[in-house]
Amino acid sequence: MARRYWFRSKRSGPGITPATWEGWALVVGLVVVALGGVALISYYVPFPPGPWRFFGPLAFLLPLLALFFWITDRHTGGD
Repeated sequence: MARRYWFRSKRSGPGITPATWEGWALVVGLVVVALGGVALISYYVPFPPGPWRFFGPLAFLLPLLALFFWITDRHTGGD
């Protein structure tokens, strides 16, 4: 049985695009979790004003993006 991929290569240009509902659900889930997490961190964690304020959300987003890229890599097909 052939493996069903969630993402496929774009028709033109570099990159990938969702090919199934699972791929779209992963993308929408990433956006919802990222926006919600950053909003909660910004609201509940008292960071002092200044250039250090973005490190809390960044510390949340980097592992989230790493997980997203790992999942998309495992579920991306060729042509």
